[in-house]
Amino acid sequence: MSDIKLKADQQRGVRAGQLLNDPLIQSALSDIRSTLYRKISESDFSQSEERESCYRMLRAAEMFEGMFKRHINTGKAAEEKLSAMQKVIRRVQEL
Repeated sequence: MSDIKLKADQQRGVRAGQLLNDPLIQSALSDIRSTLYRKISESDFSQSEERESCYRMLRAAEMFEGMFKRHINTGKAAEEKLSAMQKVIRRVQEL
């Protein structure tokens, strides 16, 4: 993997972390979950379609958050690879 790709992955991971940890994003995700759980718990027995729709929306929110977490993890791995590459370069330069 090229260092350009690694740097891009690292930067994407940093940005994903900033966004995911943003209080506004966290509040929005929390509000979405709360609203959907409330709708599920307040639904009548006969409203199975609405409960299933809420469940699908909850899964979508989890997937949304999961994508950010994957970018964060990919960015951390890229950072480790870049660091290892830089150590090798420094060692070669010292020779």
